[in-house]
Amino acid sequence: MNVTATLKPGAADLDVVFGADGSNITIEVWGVDGLKLKGGASPVSQPSVRNGQSVKVSVLYDAVATESNLAIRVSGTFNGREQAKVQSFTINLGSQPKGTLDGESKVDKDGRPVKVMKSQ
Repeated sequence: MNVTATLKPGAADLDVVFGADGSNITIEVWGVDGLKLKGGASPVSQPSVRNGQSVKVSVLYDAVATESNLAIRVSGTFNGREQAKVQSFTINLGSQPKGTLDGESKVDKDGRPVKVMKSQ
């Protein structure tokens, strides 16, 4: 299965696409690192899914001042075996992404990104 997310301030739309027929499907979503869910469909249950089928799950969450994560767990029976996948999506609500600093971005002679820092 493949999970993608469209993240917006205070909301996320998750799209789960199944790569095999399955049964007894459960989709759970929760917040990590301080992210609190305030609404949406979780858990979602599907009696069965088909190969290529897409299941959409929308959730609402309270913004936090720091980087946090939205986690999703999809479980079910595929090819006669119980299987599960857990994935998380980082939500960076207004804080600067890790590893970036003010400065000019350039590329060195080998094509690697370099951050040029200027002292004040």
